[in-house]
Formats: sequence, C-alpha cells, structure tokens
Amino acid sequence: MVRDLGKLSVEARDSLVGNHAAATGSFPSFLAMTYGLHRFCTTRAIGGPIHAASRATRLPVPSIVLGSNAPFGRRFAVGNLFVQDGRIDFFSKNVWTLSGPRQVFAMAFIHVATRRVFATPATCQPDAVWMKTQANAFLAFTECERLGCACVIRDLDCKYSAQFNRLFTDRGIKVKPVGPRAPNLNAFVDRWIQSFKHEAINHFIVFGLEHFDHIVSEFVAYYHDCRPHQGIGNRLIDAKEGDDPPPAVTSLDQVRCETRLSGLLKHYYRAA
Repeated sequence: MVRDLGKLSVEARDSLVGNHAAATGSFPSFLAMTYGLHRFCTTRAIGGPIHAASRATRLPVPSIVLGSNAPFGRRFAVGNLFVQDGRIDFFSKNVWTLSGPRQVFAMAFIHVATRRVFATPATCQPDAVWMKTQANAFLAFTECERLGCACVIRDLDCKYSAQFNRLFTDRGIKVKPVGPRAPNLNAFVDRWIQSFKHEAINHFIVFGLEHFDHIVSEFVAYYHDCRPHQGIGNRLIDAKEGDDPPPAVTSLDQVRCETRLSGLLKHYYRAA
C-alpha cells in the first residue's frame, strides 16, 4: 500500500487521509502511516542523486581478472621485493613468580623466504642491553643457517633504539619501520605470534621465565620440524632435500604419534 500511495499527488493523499479518518475515526493512526510514507518518498527522491554522485567519485577497483598478465606481473614483482626480509615483533605473557604476577617479554624474528623463526629468551625488563644481546643472537642465527637478509622490518615500538638499529645497518641490513596503524606491513611475524598464542601459550598458566622459555622452545621446534607450511608448498620448514612425499594410502598400523607440551601438540608420522 505504501508503494501505491507514493505515486499519488499531495492533494490525492490529503483526500484519502480525510476519507479514511471520516470512515474509521482513526485519524492519528493514519497520520502516523502517512508520516512514514513521507519519509519513504523523500528518501527515494534524494536517493537517486546520492547514488549517482557516489558512483562518479568512487575509486577504481584493481583488476584481478585471470589472464591479465601485466597486473599479475607487477603484483608478483612487488611481493618478491620483501622475500629476503626479516620481520621482528614483541610478544608478552603474564606469568606467576614468587613476587606475584609479572609481565614477561620476548621477541620473534621470522625469515620470510624460509619461514624460519628465531625466538629470544624472555625477560621482565627489555632494556637496551637485552635488545642488543638478542639482535646479535639473531644475526648469528642467520649466519649459521645461511639465511640471506636484506632488510629488517619492525613496528614503531620505542624499545627499538638507535643502537639496536645500528647493529643491523653495520652489517649492511636496512631497518625499515612500518607506518603508523599499518599492522598488515608486519603480518608474517604477527601471524606466527597468533599461532603461538592460540596453539600453545594460551593453554598454560605459566610459572616463571624458565617455564615460558620451555613452552616457546617446544613450539618453535614443532613449528620447524613437524608442521607443514602452506607458504612453502605444504612442506616442513626443516625438510631435507630429496625427501619423498608420503604415499596416498598408509596403513594405520604404520602410523605413530609424537607429542609435545604434554600432548597439546601432536605430530603423526609413518614408522620406518
């Protein structure tokens, strides 16, 4: 009925309102109905120009059509500019100590090309001396594992001092802080921290630094040795060269289970 009334002129609607009020004696209820009708008609009247203006000023959507080789090539080139990067971020946890609850901090370094992770020991005071020690440990880790690192991307945390940055720049590694309110620029290490929290640390009441470091080391070992990664073709991060993929069908009698963190993390494998 509202749609039919919207096509009437003002005089016709007024006449219809008077006739309905005289016949039923419910003028206020019908007036409320026409008030809603007026709002509906007004919205439809101004909706067209607003829609046209929004279409005229809308930003163009990037083309992602299959077969568009030029845009794909540009996206591929931009994505591979950061393959040899290292990403750094802090993660923390409230733990119980003899003096009460304390917040401990640790850093995670991830090498994007190989997805290898280096996690530092935890501390209650991440001062400049501790930061320098962990930066040197990460640089030694990259040299030992022969991981090429062209630059290090970090957030805007005030704990990253000029001395910390200089340790990388002296090795020819650029330090690139992300922009403000730009979490996606450091998404690789943030995603690892999320996995660590959801799959490991959030399941424990942690007592002290040693307990925290044990949970971190066990998860890092599981992450490298037992967990396939989609970013590298569903292979293990520490897979050896020449490892054959598992057969399509495996007898359950040959399946074994390896557990970590009291059964929280499980890894199934074939018996030799």
